[in-house]
Parts: sequence; C-alpha cells; structure tokens
Amino acid sequence: QEELERISSLNREEARQLILSKVENELSHETAILVKETEARAKEEADKKAKDILSLAIQRCAADHVAETTVSVVNLPNDEMKG
Repeated sequence: QEELERISSLNREEARQLILSKVENELSHETAILVKETEARAKEEADKKAKDILSLAIQRCAADHVAETTVSVVNLPNDEMKG
C-alpha cells in the first residue's frame, strides 16, 4: 500500500476521491446518452402517431368531401325514365 502511494503520488483518500470523481463523470455521461436516446425514441413515436392521426383525419375529410361533390340529384319527370 505504501508502495502504491509512493508510485502514484496520491494518498489513499486522494486516490479514492479521484476514482469516485471518474465514476461520477462516466455515470453522468452515460445518463445523458440514455436521456437523449429516450427523448429521440419518444419524439419518433410522437411523430408517427401525429402522422397517423393526420392521415386518418384527411381520409375521413376526403370521404365526406367526395360524397358531397360527386353525388348529383337529377329530377326525372316520370318514373318511366328510371332504368
């Protein structure tokens, strides 16, 4: 132990603090990466859900519009003209 302290020029407490500091930095970095990945995944899912909702709304709106614009009412003078 004394040999390690002499070689590293750190006493036991300084070495402990150095290791703890490095571990904290690594954990902080890994946590930041996980948060970014989670946010990206959530954004991707939200975008997909929004596109699905818009697509469904457009389909429903288009169906109503097509029905309104393509149906014509023609009055026939008598029933004999019906096919």
